[in-house]
Amino acid sequence: MGDDLAYDVGGAATTGAKTVLVELDPEYGQTARLRLEGFKPSWSTEAEEQTEIHRKMSLNAMDKVDAKITRLSQLPEVINELLK
Repeated sequence: MGDDLAYDVGGAATTGAKTVLVELDPEYGQTARLRLEGFKPSWSTEAEEQTEIHRKMSLNAMDKVDAKITRLSQLPEVINELLK
């Protein structure tokens, strides 16, 4: 479970784990999904080359999402569904 397609979803999927992508409502200021669009947060120390690699890894991991949630309160139900 995580908000980063490349590292949280892609990494977990390579081990055979079920994956849950967390995309919180915009009001929470989550930046992971914006990186897919080329946005780099002002606090990021990632080099431009690494940002592009991360973006490509994220695109590659999109089809590895088993479930998506927008609120953490949805997690128990999603876990139950994934374990069926």
